[in-house]
Amino acid sequence: MSSVPPEHDSPEPTLADTEESQDERGRIGYGRNERTSSWALGAVLIAIVLGIGAYQWWFSDDGDDSSVNEVDSPAVGKEAPDFTLQTFAGDEITLSDQRGKVVIVNFWGSWCEPCQREMPAFQTYWENAPDDVMFIGIGSKQDTEDRARAFADEFGVTYPIGRDASGDRVTMGTISQNYNITFFPMTYIINPDGMVSSLIIGEMDEDDLDSYVQKARGEVTMTLPAEMAIDRREIG
Repeated sequence: MSSVPPEHDSPEPTLADTEESQDERGRIGYGRNERTSSWALGAVLIAIVLGIGAYQWWFSDDGDDSSVNEVDSPAVGKEAPDFTLQTFAGDEITLSDQRGKVVIVNFWGSWCEPCQREMPAFQTYWENAPDDVMFIGIGSKQDTEDRARAFADEFGVTYPIGRDASGDRVTMGTISQNYNITFFPMTYIINPDGMVSSLIIGEMDEDDLDSYVQKARGEVTMTLPAEMAIDRREIG
């Protein structure tokens, strides 16, 4: 909830309110810092425009392979931060308990159109994937609980999925902070040893998922114990 600060009478000018102080301190486009401040403002505006353009290119439907972007992140090759997620089904799932499997950790928001478009592919892949593959869906704290649950219900998601509501920050949960989530969707592919194999920004289809799973699986040779086999129809 936003609040408006109370108004206060200010009989004395502050900061650069007077012509003398403006000349002394400088202001954008004026005073002794005219050239420096104008260039600084221009650089900021250019950075903003470039940032908007990069974002639009990243998530546009035009261009070759613009919807899927594997990121050359420092996280790749390192151990994925452990977490425990409370799922909408009322269960808890812990990442470190999934050793021996390829884990697809997908960060999403209900308002995010690429997230909406990729959900059917995630669910279909989950239903047909072998037992050494696990999906975990992590919803944004910016969603309300009702909106996040409605999103999962709309797409019939049966793999473990919940909302990252932990932590003190208003708009970002603890798991998202630890994984440096800056866009939606963002998906981490974690190999059977618990190391980050790939980081992908943007929506994926079943072929993309299969490629990244094969890559992660190929990084480690490990036999899945029989007791780790699961029935996907019973997981919500």
